[in-house]
Amino acid sequence: GGVFRCAAPERGPGVVDLGPVGLQAVDAPALAEILRPLHTRVASPSRPAVVTPPGGAGCFLIEGTDLPPRRSDLDDVLRWRLKKLLPVPPAELRLTTVFQPSAGEARHLVCATIKEKAIAALERSFRELRIRPGLIVPRIRALALPGEGDRLVIEQDVDVVAMAVVASGGIRFLRTKPLPKDRAAWPDLARELDLTVNYIRDSLGITGPLEARCTARDPEVQQLIGRHLQEVDGLGPVQPSAGGVCPDAAIAHRLGPGRLTAMAAIFE
Repeated sequence: GGVFRCAAPERGPGVVDLGPVGLQAVDAPALAEILRPLHTRVASPSRPAVVTPPGGAGCFLIEGTDLPPRRSDLDDVLRWRLKKLLPVPPAELRLTTVFQPSAGEARHLVCATIKEKAIAALERSFRELRIRPGLIVPRIRALALPGEGDRLVIEQDVDVVAMAVVASGGIRFLRTKPLPKDRAAWPDLARELDLTVNYIRDSLGITGPLEARCTARDPEVQQLIGRHLQEVDGLGPVQPSAGGVCPDAAIAHRLGPGRLTAMAAIFE
């Protein structure tokens, strides 16, 4: 009815296991028990959107002039390419692809990957409540959705930083970088941003102004990147908006800007 209702139940250990290629395992009965009161409390629809956390899914930008139009042929090509990138057999993964608007002769598509057993268990936990997700999307992909014009999206969570560039109506750059558990061993994120912008300008040929949005789990990272965005020529920092999706301040604080902004992007 146009009213946002929010809840944030604790997940508990062992319900979801993340591995090197995203969701490694999901305890479907345990997750269903978490979802059950949440579903009742917020009166959720039968076709919810599910946003996976950073590291929950592999997310790749694939390009080339040899990408076939037929889905069965395309899957074979993608699995062959992913075999060189991932530490698990591509046959164990579920793939989903979204072609991007053409930019030159090469075709571009975003490919998301999750282990088939894990995503099947995730879906099973919803089915126990007679719910079927209408959309399952990686958070960085959701954050890249809203807005017009060329834009740079940066997201930092506990142990990952992700960046995406949208230009000419499609995603042209996508990168996810794991962060060490030891904060002292983190790379210089300002320098990582500079390297990314240089690559965007020099290699991708995207020379126009870029709207830049950052959501960070760590307040220090938010301040660091926020200040640096103001210092880089051609970047126009924009404060991400959560769109009022969580009117409860305590829950909003627990969820953090990354989750809330991604939810708002899906609604928008």
